[in-house]
Amino acid sequence: VAQQIRQLGISVTGLAMNQSWRVDALWRLYRLLRAEPVDILHCWMFHADILGRLVGRIAGVPAVITSRRSMEVGGARREQIKRWTAWLDDRVVAVCEMARTAEISRTGVAPEKVRTIYNGIDSAPYHVPAARGLQMRQALTIPGDALVVGTVGRLHPVKGHRYLLQAWPTVRQQIPQARLLIVGDGELRDELQRQAHDLGIADRVIFTGTRSDIPDLLATMDLFVLSSLWEGMPNVVLEAMAAGVPVLATAVGGTTEVIVDPTHGALIPPQDPAALATAIIQLLTDSEERKRIGCAGRERVQEAFSMQRTVAATIALYEELLP
Repeated sequence: VAQQIRQLGISVTGLAMNQSWRVDALWRLYRLLRAEPVDILHCWMFHADILGRLVGRIAGVPAVITSRRSMEVGGARREQIKRWTAWLDDRVVAVCEMARTAEISRTGVAPEKVRTIYNGIDSAPYHVPAARGLQMRQALTIPGDALVVGTVGRLHPVKGHRYLLQAWPTVRQQIPQARLLIVGDGELRDELQRQAHDLGIADRVIFTGTRSDIPDLLATMDLFVLSSLWEGMPNVVLEAMAAGVPVLATAVGGTTEVIVDPTHGALIPPQDPAALATAIIQLLTDSEERKRIGCAGRERVQEAFSMQRTVAATIALYEELLP
């Protein structure tokens, strides 16, 4: 990410914060904040939030902004540290209304300090010609008549892949030509591959590992599924919708604020393989419904979750804090 920012001509200073707490990195941050005319310190994720609150205030930064990006509870110790230091914030940015409510209830921060700014994406890269999707299918050796259900994300328990795999024998029984495309890598890869083998579906599941060509992979899919146990604001749902792929997701976190109407996508309870299987089968057997949802989802993202809207809301927040 730092390299990509530098390529835009923006200066980036690394703190070498490759461990959770490093005194030398804190000292470098303090010296940087004292040396540069910093008006706003905008922090992101737990360690940066806590360090930014403390070091930013000691260094005399006029305004400090932290974040609430997920509904996940990071453990009692983390939540306690957040509560102890939340009073140091000028503002907190929540990625969805549900995250805003969680921040207020868990940390006791004043409600007027917490603002919701939804994630936004640039939809253009996800408008991929159908030919590229067909080429990707061929590269993945997916049969021409296959119906492809895909998911993208780290292979971590919170993403609920095991429930998606548990649903697949039922899907396979009803729709033999269905294929499951799992994009991403992580700590559960070996376990999930064993699960697919034990369920007798290994020949219908493709694990791609880490990939950077997400738009082309989305273009292979007839249906996108997110089976998470919880989420903040899942960018991958926005990306799939921007690609015109119909979305089936668990009703958790900010996902319910993206898919607010059945025309935008389908929602099911988390940790429910039977509900997953039923919804997948219903959508795979109704091409017109998939097309309608895909078109409506793309319009929804372009209208409500554009990068321009996110940038404008962030600039407005900065201007509010500047003297």
